[in-house]
Amino acid sequence: FISSSLEGKVWLFNVFFSSCPDVYPIVTPQIQTLLKSFPDLHAVSLSIDPTNDSFEKLSEYKSKYQIDENRHKIIRTES
Repeated sequence: FISSSLEGKVWLFNVFFSSCPDVYPIVTPQIQTLLKSFPDLHAVSLSIDPTNDSFEKLSEYKSKYQIDENRHKIIRTES
């Protein structure tokens, strides 16, 4: 992911961790709804749990929520 790819675009940013049982199972679908409603909107979601959110786990998360990586980037901090 290169942040300059968002230059000149409207985007939202959030932090999350994929093992969250409460908030993020609600927030992520809401982000997807916003992206469908606003075609020019892009999103970046930053995992703040690199120990548990491996690249494999984040790939599963993207599949689970049918995330379009052209408009919704899922990234993580380094451990």
